[in-house]
Amino acid sequence: MAAAICVLFLSWRYFLRVRYLILAATVTLSIATVYCRYHYAVDVFAGVLTAAVLLPIGEWLYRRY
Repeated sequence: MAAAICVLFLSWRYFLRVRYLILAATVTLSIATVYCRYHYAVDVFAGVLTAAVLLPIGEWLYRRY
């Protein structure tokens, strides 16, 4: 889930033509993950939280080095 959120963030920022397609795919993936019982809903929220924490750190590191 964290990888899908990272892809969504980067596409939202840099690939404007496909951002709504990737948004739909990410939302569908998160719903299907819980619905098909591959993970619990808390796992999806943990993935979103992980991406929300790591994206700013990654951008900061990229600008720094």
